[in-house]
Amino acid sequence: MSHSLHHDATELLAERCEEHHMPGASLAWFHDGQTHFASYGRTDVNDGPRVTEDTVFGIGSTSKVLTATATMALVEQGKLSLEDRVVKHLPDLPVPDEQTRDTVTVGQLLDHTAGWVGDGSANTGWGDDALESAISMLLRKAPQQAPPGTLFSYNNNAVAVAGHLVATLHGSTFEDAVCDLVLAPLGMTSTFYLVWDIANRPHAVGHVVNDESVQSVPLWPTARFLGPAGGAFSSARDIATFARFQLTGDVDGSPSISEESRLLMREQRSVCRSGVEGAGVAWLLGRRGLLRLIEHGGNLSNVMVSSYSMAPEANLAVSVMGNSAAGGPIGQEVRDLLLDAVAGPPEDPLTVDVTQPDLAEYAGTYVAGQWEVVVDLVEDQLEFRMQLTDVDDLDEAVRELFEARRTRITFIGSDLVGLAGGPPTPVGDFIRDDSGRISFFRTGLRLAAHR
Repeated sequence: MSHSLHHDATELLAERCEEHHMPGASLAWFHDGQTHFASYGRTDVNDGPRVTEDTVFGIGSTSKVLTATATMALVEQGKLSLEDRVVKHLPDLPVPDEQTRDTVTVGQLLDHTAGWVGDGSANTGWGDDALESAISMLLRKAPQQAPPGTLFSYNNNAVAVAGHLVATLHGSTFEDAVCDLVLAPLGMTSTFYLVWDIANRPHAVGHVVNDESVQSVPLWPTARFLGPAGGAFSSARDIATFARFQLTGDVDGSPSISEESRLLMREQRSVCRSGVEGAGVAWLLGRRGLLRLIEHGGNLSNVMVSSYSMAPEANLAVSVMGNSAAGGPIGQEVRDLLLDAVAGPPEDPLTVDVTQPDLAEYAGTYVAGQWEVVVDLVEDQLEFRMQLTDVDDLDEAVRELFEARRTRITFIGSDLVGLAGGPPTPVGDFIRDDSGRISFFRTGLRLAAHR
């Protein structure tokens, strides 16, 4: 990769961070055998140290791919298979729906088709029993939305079960299992889950940014039970090591899983109409034009947001980690700059001309566990907003940031919506039951049930 492109990516990162008032960010990318880093700003707006490639950021839900890699390592050890029923290994699985409990498989935990509501809060502390206690608490109050294996809905609670399964079969805590099965073999020495392992290392602090101020958030942005689904902190250097292995199989240490398992993780197992095309074994699958993308992102309460993308045909992997909500869009811009350079820009999207249906049918409240999605009919157009309903100990500024956004949408296909005035990219889809009644609105990859 040319020096000029490295300069362009570094400059774009800095320009966008300044534009969005994001205090700090770290960029890593791997292409054609070469690893590149760039950093911007500080870990904390209140005079924190400079960000480097060794600064650890909360990577949020990208943690799921570490959990999935650990699961595949156990598959290779013969301790389980993706087709195993979870109750074979966790006979006391606390799922209220008896048929689901008896039939849900390990693979369905990781491809987001377990079928129960996937988000919830639990105050189970930082002891070694935090994950198991949270699963018992969360699953008992998680409504079953669809039979296992039928509908894609992003599911943190299911991945928590997968993490508990990894710990149980490895005979250790979840954190030690991931270290033994994934981190240590690959040589990832700056990836951690536990607050006491992170606190005394250079680490990013989350921020709330609005038109008037940039405020660091004093609350720790994750909890121990969230480890499998979203609790890892990692550095750009470690993410580059992981990216190199997942993209090419190359590693300075020892492969944590075989090439067969690594490639199997990318194969599509479930289908989604909006946001992504579906999921493999934790990986989220999509396209940019004709180019296949294998991705994940992470969002810690909109105060720390990261992105991770691989384009195998372009031999490129790229990750941006930021300490405010702007980490998501900035990561996408940097990714697109690099993809344009190595694979060419995507073709222009086709113009979509869809007759708008009776909008009143779609308006209403849709329930998604920790929040509700309110779809309103405003001036002959639909818009939706989020309302948090079951989240404890949340900083009020974070709550306001989450609930303030209103998204105006328009139909770009049958029961399929995109951003009003934007490209015809699906951001949500409505799902009907057998009688034709709208039963779900899926946005943000999650099903919300029509009240």
